[in-house]
Amino acid sequence: MADSEQRINVQEEMEYLRTAINTLDNQINVLARGLEELRRAHTVIREESVTTSGDVRASIGAGIFVNVSLSRDAKFLVPIGSDLYLELPRSEAEKKVADNIKEVENSLNIAGQRRADIAERYQSLLILIQQQSVQSQKGMQ
Repeated sequence: MADSEQRINVQEEMEYLRTAINTLDNQINVLARGLEELRRAHTVIREESVTTSGDVRASIGAGIFVNVSLSRDAKFLVPIGSDLYLELPRSEAEKKVADNIKEVENSLNIAGQRRADIAERYQSLLILIQQQSVQSQKGMQ
């Protein structure tokens, strides 16, 4: 009976680990997409031509853009979470976005490390199960 319970516990743990890996993969994908978007925004904010060209296109969502004019002293609306924004001058907006990039990179690294740790545990369990299977087959012979 104990052997049967141990197999069930191992199977439950394997399923839990598979689910955790899939969840982390999804989180990593979302973080990576957000990081790429932040980097693009940071590049645009840093470009001198954005504030000197006058006319730029701004996204209004759903892939729709409008032409807008920026003055040299234009301020940027920078999200700070929960649909809250700060209106900042270019230099401060650039710094805020750079800080956000660092935070997302850190979160991405942590998620990647957690995924690696869980995947290692999953592989260890697979090896253990394979070894037990080989041993039980030898015992039956």
